[in-house]
Amino acid sequence: MNDAAVFTPTSSQGNVGAEVETAVTHTRLLLGIERWFLVFLPIAVLVGSYLAICLKMKSWWPWHTVVHEDGRRTLLQTVLYFDHAARELPLDLLLGSAVAGSMLLFYRPSTRMLPAVSSAFLAAMLTLLVAIIAVIVIGASMTVGNADMIDNLMQYHTRPGATLVWGAHWRYHVLERLALIFLSVALVGIHRVLSGLEPVNAVRPGLLFIGVTLATYVVASLIFGMTLEPFVDPQFLGHQARELVTHGSVTLPLSLAVCFLLSRRARTKGTQWGQRNHRWPIYLSGGCGVLLGGFVGLGAVMNKAHNLGQSSSMTILICSHYFEHAFTYIVTPLTAAALYSGALYWRSPNGHRSR
Repeated sequence: MNDAAVFTPTSSQGNVGAEVETAVTHTRLLLGIERWFLVFLPIAVLVGSYLAICLKMKSWWPWHTVVHEDGRRTLLQTVLYFDHAARELPLDLLLGSAVAGSMLLFYRPSTRMLPAVSSAFLAAMLTLLVAIIAVIVIGASMTVGNADMIDNLMQYHTRPGATLVWGAHWRYHVLERLALIFLSVALVGIHRVLSGLEPVNAVRPGLLFIGVTLATYVVASLIFGMTLEPFVDPQFLGHQARELVTHGSVTLPLSLAVCFLLSRRARTKGTQWGQRNHRWPIYLSGGCGVLLGGFVGLGAVMNKAHNLGQSSSMTILICSHYFEHAFTYIVTPLTAAALYSGALYWRSPNGHRSR
């Protein structure tokens, strides 16, 4: 008879195997969600919008065809709408900051084993961000002049031909931008839960970024002047609803995709994440974001805001609008990536914090 011992797994070994299998399942699920909702969805929306414009204009190359709702801009001019990008710049930077803060709230390094990002990578992110801001400002100055460029940055301009009013453009976005800030926190928190890790306890860097973002939003809203227009005016509600659709389906997913890629890179380099069972930021921010977004959407529908658009064509109003925000799709993800990269570097052995 063979007296060789028969290997029998212990309960602890079985638990480890189950944990590994669960982790692999979570990772696969998360990668699938990221690909479909953060990468494929924005691409599909932009491609679908382009095809809808092609069908509307009866041309597969509508770049030199007037497609903007103002009845003057071609598709190429809509993409290179520098003065519009200038007035969107403060709002785009604000949303990028919110995404970075959300990442720090749920994916803040708790140990410093290896540098998650290099100084060269951080410098490249900051350089690209400064470069695209310079392109926008210089482009606006060259196309509409220095005075109008400054007026756009100061939030005077809304739609072509409208009376210039201090802060009017900011009020065009006041509810939808707050909703997107809250939703960014909720989405990153949900991502953390789906990763198989419990949400971390509220930590100072994340709260600081979110707090600064919200404080900036409040101060800017007070400076530019708060009125009842964003809450009751059909034109303001309609514009905010369209912005929610645009940024919710393209800008926010792209920004999150870039930051999740950075967090995954940090994990592969040995960075550890704190684990605490605190989910209240997800519930609070998610609830606020949904309520604000629902209020804007319902208000726009009930007040028939689409009747106040500059075009009667929904293809022009919605699909062309995606291309109007071409610079936003660069500025906001770059802002989020630069700020989050800075935080990762700060916590690394090469950063100042570790010294």
